[in-house]
Amino acid sequence: MKNYALAWVGNTDIKMIGDLKSEGGPIAAFINSDFFNDIDIIYILVSYKKLPEDVKKALTKKNISSNKEIMEYYKAGLKKRNIFTKVELSSSILTNPTNHTDIYKATVKKIKEIEKKQKDKIHWHFHLSPGTPSMHAILLMLGKSQFPAELYHSWFDFESKETHLGKVDVQFDIALELLPTLKLKASKKIMNIWDNIPEFTNIIFKSPEMQNVMEGLHTIGQTDVPVLITGETGTGKELAAKAIHSASLRKDKNFIPVNCGAIPEELIESELFGHVAGAFTGASQNKKGLVEIADRGTLFLDEFGELTAKAQVKLLRLLQEGKYRQVGGHIEKSVDIRVVAATNKDLVSMMSNGTFREDLFYRINVGFVQLPPLRSRKEDIELLSNHFLNEVNSKFHETANITGYKKKKLNKKALKILTEHNWPGNIRELYNTIQRACLWSKSTVISEDNIKNVLITRKVVTCEDSKTKDLSSGPVDLDQEVIDLKKKYIEQALKITDHHYGKAAKLLKIKNYQTIVNFMKKHCSK
Repeated sequence: MKNYALAWVGNTDIKMIGDLKSEGGPIAAFINSDFFNDIDIIYILVSYKKLPEDVKKALTKKNISSNKEIMEYYKAGLKKRNIFTKVELSSSILTNPTNHTDIYKATVKKIKEIEKKQKDKIHWHFHLSPGTPSMHAILLMLGKSQFPAELYHSWFDFESKETHLGKVDVQFDIALELLPTLKLKASKKIMNIWDNIPEFTNIIFKSPEMQNVMEGLHTIGQTDVPVLITGETGTGKELAAKAIHSASLRKDKNFIPVNCGAIPEELIESELFGHVAGAFTGASQNKKGLVEIADRGTLFLDEFGELTAKAQVKLLRLLQEGKYRQVGGHIEKSVDIRVVAATNKDLVSMMSNGTFREDLFYRINVGFVQLPPLRSRKEDIELLSNHFLNEVNSKFHETANITGYKKKKLNKKALKILTEHNWPGNIRELYNTIQRACLWSKSTVISEDNIKNVLITRKVVTCEDSKTKDLSSGPVDLDQEVIDLKKKYIEQALKITDHHYGKAAKLLKIKNYQTIVNFMKKHCSK
C-alpha cells in the first residue's frame, strides 16, 4: 500500500514560499507536519497562464511569467526549506482555475496517470486548502466518491501568525451525479455543453424525459465508472453508449461494441478475452480479444444478459482488478478500459433464478441509465418522424437513386396516427415504418391511410378461454385444463402490463419472465 498526497498549488503558496520567515504557505506547512510522515510522495499540480499582479509583487524574483518558470520558482523555494524530498510538481494548465469541469478533468487525469504507473494499491490523501475554492470542492467530492481519500485542511491563526492543519471529517458520502462538473439544471446551458459533440446531437428529442436522460449521459460520461444501460429493444442503447464515450476522457480512444447475443456461447470468452494457440480445436495461433483491443477506451457490451456464467466470472474480475487471462493462457494481463453494458432483460429476475451473478450486477450498475420507451415520450415522435423522413428521402432520392422516386412529406393526420401508436419496437420501428411509407406511397404526401397500411399491429397472443368442465359428463384432461388456466392468467397479466414480460412475471409471482416466453411459444403459437 502506497500513501500518496495531492494538492493544487495556490496564490498563497507561491507568495509565501520565497519568504523564509513564514511557514511557506499551506502546502509547505503540510509537508512539514506530522501528517506527512507516512506519505510516500505528494503530487503538486501547478496551473498558471500568468501570475496575478498581487502575487508578482510578493515574489523575490519578479520576471516570472510561464507556468514552467513558476514551477521552478516554487521548487527552489521548497529546496531552500529542505522539504523537497517526496515531492513531485506537475504542470496542469486550466482554461480557468474556477472552471469545475476543467479542474475535474485535469485532476482525474492526473490521478489515473499515477495509478496506472503504480503497481501497489494507493491510499490517497488530498489537501483541500490550497488553490481556488473550485479546486477545494472538486478534491472534496472526488475524495468522498470516486477516489476515497483522507482529507486535510489548513487555516491561518492571525494572533499566533501560524498555520494550523487538521483532518476534514465529512460525515456523508457524495453521489457521483452531484459532481459540480456534471449537474447542470438549465436546459439551454445543458444543450450548449454538447452542441459540438456529434454523438449527442445525433439523438433527436425535446421531451423532458429525454432531457433528463441526456443530462444523465453527460454526467456519467465525465466520470469513469462502469455503466449499465437498460431499455426496451429499439430505444437507442448503443447511441447512448457512444454519447457516454464521447463525453469521457477516453473519447479519442477506441469504442468497441460487442453484441453478446450474436456470438456463439462456446466462442464468447475467446472473442472477449482472446486465446492462445492450441487453446481449443481450431485455435492455430494467438488471437487478441476485444478487451485488449479496447485498451484505454470503452468496451460496449450489448445484450449483456446473454453472457455465459464463465464469461460473467471473468468480466467481474476485469471490472474489479483490470486483469484477465486469455483462453488457454496462464499469463495474467492488465488493461485499462471502461465497460458500458446494455440489456433489455430483467437482470433482477435473472439474479433471483441464478442465471445472472449478483456481484457482477452490482459491480456494473454504478452508473445507471434507463432509456424511456417511445410511447412515454410522445412529444418526440413528430420530431423524430420528420427527421427520419428527411433522412429516408435523401437516401432514396439521392443515394439509392430509386427510379421515379419523389420526396415525400407527412400530412397532419398521418402524424397524428404516428403520435398515437404504441411503438413496441420503439425508435427502430418508427424509422422502418417511415421507410415503408416512403416506398409504398405513390403520392408525394403520405396520408393517414398510407401509414395505417404500413403499420405493423402487434396483438398479444390470445388463447381460447377455459371453462371448468363437469366431470359427470365424461373424463377431463387435467393437464390440458391446467395449461388453459395458465394461458388465461398469462394473457391477463400481459394485457395489464402492456405486454411487458418482466412485469407480468412479477404479477404472477414467476421468478423468471423467460418462463412466460417459453410457455407462450409452446402453447399459444399460431
